[in-house]
Amino acid sequence: MELNRYRHVLLFLSFAVVALSVWTMHAYPKYMPALLVPAAVLPILVRQLESRPVKLLCYLALGFAAYLAVANSFVVPVGSEELLFAFTPFLLLAIANAIGVLIGYSDSYIYGGVYAAGSIPALLFGKGPVDFVSIDRFIIGIILFACSSFIFVHLISREKNAKDSIFNIVKGCVVAAVLLTVIFSIRLFNIDMLYTGQFAEFAKKVSPLFVNVVWLSLVFNGFVMLAALVTHDLVMYALELNREVTEETPIYRKTSAKVGKFGEGEEGEEDPFTSLVIRLRKFIQDLPQYDTAAASTVLTRFDAEFSSISQMGNSKSREITESLLMKAKRLAKELEESEEPRKPPKLSFKKSDMIDIPRNSNLLVEGPIGSRKEEYCLRFLKLELQKGKKVAVCSYEPDTELQWFSGQDRSKIGVFKVEPNITEMSLTITKALEDKPEVVYFNILYKLLPAYSSDVLGEFLSSNLRKIKKAGATGIFMMEREMISTQMLSTVESLFDGIIEFQIREEGDELGSYYRVKAFKLKEFDTNWREFK
Repeated sequence: MELNRYRHVLLFLSFAVVALSVWTMHAYPKYMPALLVPAAVLPILVRQLESRPVKLLCYLALGFAAYLAVANSFVVPVGSEELLFAFTPFLLLAIANAIGVLIGYSDSYIYGGVYAAGSIPALLFGKGPVDFVSIDRFIIGIILFACSSFIFVHLISREKNAKDSIFNIVKGCVVAAVLLTVIFSIRLFNIDMLYTGQFAEFAKKVSPLFVNVVWLSLVFNGFVMLAALVTHDLVMYALELNREVTEETPIYRKTSAKVGKFGEGEEGEEDPFTSLVIRLRKFIQDLPQYDTAAASTVLTRFDAEFSSISQMGNSKSREITESLLMKAKRLAKELEESEEPRKPPKLSFKKSDMIDIPRNSNLLVEGPIGSRKEEYCLRFLKLELQKGKKVAVCSYEPDTELQWFSGQDRSKIGVFKVEPNITEMSLTITKALEDKPEVVYFNILYKLLPAYSSDVLGEFLSSNLRKIKKAGATGIFMMEREMISTQMLSTVESLFDGIIEFQIREEGDELGSYYRVKAFKLKEFDTNWREFK
């Protein structure tokens, strides 16, 4: 189910929970804990949205509802601190905190922090300065309460699994207990104590409070959060998912990538050859449509990828992959030696099949080798030429791209050959932009990604993407996703205005290419997958 199209419905439901929580607080306050149920369920759906503003508002609203339910039982009247040591207040707080931790653990620590920040308006609405003796202590108390909830998100959300989170759960419980003790201790503190030396009396009041809060925090927060994380990991195990942590966002992938007809990996382990085998089969299937230069380029990249993973996976999958690679090379050689080498197909297509890319934006087209993403980019150039636009190509072997165009179209394309050196490449890009093209296609990343660190590459891309923007051009970059780490992929993607993603799917005995708009900052698109015909 594609939930992104129903994002406004989820936003409405989140704010409906807020309205319900406010009404329940005034009409039926004893039922306030029940509001933790929708606050726990809705994030499962909100996580699947792609609109960041909508997600932020949803999580903030759900945080408000959850912590409003907590505030009534947790912020007790002055002089009634013994009520804190009951079962209910800390259990409700632990459940609300655990929801925030799971949001950060499964979506992003930023969203978990936004959920925790919902406690600030909840306390502002549900409580007042009287509950904290004075306005200054009220403000301090609210800030410390939000921090005590966020500390769990900060410590736990980037851990790999529940086992690795145990120490941080304990650490978070202690830090949260200290902050909560300060919240209630400042209600007992009087400035006159500084002059009369009543520290012993103050300590006598605070010590039992601190000991009890630490103990209850460890018991309830620790138990509930560990139970929530264990449940999360069990669900992942049941669904055969693996959680990978990037700089900002966790990514879920299948743990057992099954090789199907061409071999099976060990149960529960991801076979690194699976993707390569599927793409080799797709390449062999489409080989008659390649010219010799393009086939040679693709095979070189397959060779490099196979070498990088040759020591991984099981021997059976490795043998199958090597056999397919040898078959692809043999067929490519036969293609080269044939009397009438096959030429690339004509770039014929319907305009309705192309995504309307906003002007003056930088687009990243990513996907596995053989998924036909290059053909998509060249189709876009063809469409722009038909509109009378000025286009350019920056590539290591621009003749490979030009072979897809008619002689008349080639004369209209600005051609710039680059070398795999970022300094020289920057100069070439500057030169290309001096001709004032409206669209520039860059087939340069596949040699840069393995050669440079994420910091150097990020600085190079950031600088040149700004150049393209300043020149008023639209930049289209192509990238093989499998050739870089998840962390570098996240870094590169964050620099672009939009991302179009390609994938290969098995359809019976055939393999098909599919594409979608993965993300776009400047415009909203339908993110459903489309078949690339």
